[in-house]
Amino acid sequence: MMSVNEDKAGIMLECDRNGRIIRVIRDDFKITEGPFPVQTLFALVDRESREKTQRFLDAVQQGHATFGWELNVTCNGTLTGLTVVGGVTADGVVICGSPSRAGLNKMFDEMMKIQNEQVNVLRSTLKSQQSDAATQQQTHRQMLDDFTRLNNELVNTQRELARRNAELANANSKLSSLATTDGLTGLKNHRAFQEELERQFGAANRYGSALSFLILDVDRFKEFNDHFGHPAGDEVLKQLAQILAAETREDAFAARYGGEEFVVVLPNADDQAAINAAERLRHSVESAHWDLCDITVSIGTATMRKDTPSRAALIAEADAALYCAKAGGRNRVCSYSTSADRSSSVLTPASHC
Repeated sequence: MMSVNEDKAGIMLECDRNGRIIRVIRDDFKITEGPFPVQTLFALVDRESREKTQRFLDAVQQGHATFGWELNVTCNGTLTGLTVVGGVTADGVVICGSPSRAGLNKMFDEMMKIQNEQVNVLRSTLKSQQSDAATQQQTHRQMLDDFTRLNNELVNTQRELARRNAELANANSKLSSLATTDGLTGLKNHRAFQEELERQFGAANRYGSALSFLILDVDRFKEFNDHFGHPAGDEVLKQLAQILAAETREDAFAARYGGEEFVVVLPNADDQAAINAAERLRHSVESAHWDLCDITVSIGTATMRKDTPSRAALIAEADAALYCAKAGGRNRVCSYSTSADRSSSVLTPASHC
């Protein structure tokens, strides 16, 4: 039996307007055969697809054709999704389905061939009835012209629909990327960061794994903007984003938090690992070549504990550590921790703070 994944495989059958199968034109999957052959289109699909199948039949008859529906059928005991098209014929509805785009295109061409054969039959009928009255001949010719016109419109509509579907898929992909990417730096944006931290926070809670978080701020950035202008400030942020992308480890998640603030989520990293990562970032920024003047950053780190109630609390702790680094003279790393009796929160600067 043919595999449902084989390229250009498909099924084509003709039904009446109620879904009763009139004839099976082609069935590469043998899903219409067996000791008890199926009698209706609804018997081919799974229970969840039956209502959708009725809507598909209605759409074919209302629009003379429809394209790109997905229905689930059972083949070799496996539930398989088929993309289907349908078109109205003189006897009912021709339906084509395939799991692949190549298969669907081939089935669509065959459906067009069937419709063209019907046109040829109609032409032959008209030729054999030339002796009929002129009015009757004119009526048949008009029917043929209408059918041909509708057939051409159907082909053009389906091609246009396929083109627009491809454009829509491409636009959706770009929109998804834009929704989670910072337009200036190319890093992930604040929304994407919050979603990632929530995901990592939940995973750390479930599996008892370590999770740390860094927040860094460009030192004296307002003064830089006031002196050199905002376009120069934007270039600093872009270069800083490149340093972050290059220096953070592969499983880390770097993002622009807002303004001149950036964040890094570090899964499976304890407090000391977070301090080490922050110190490497601080040193990389300090030692980088900057066009207009030296740039430094202050970094606050926080590590999730068993009693950390939420990701918001983890962010607040890292923000408090960042404040410590700023207050301590900038261009330094500070780490947030709790006192031994856990009765109050204290800030522990890194060794050089």
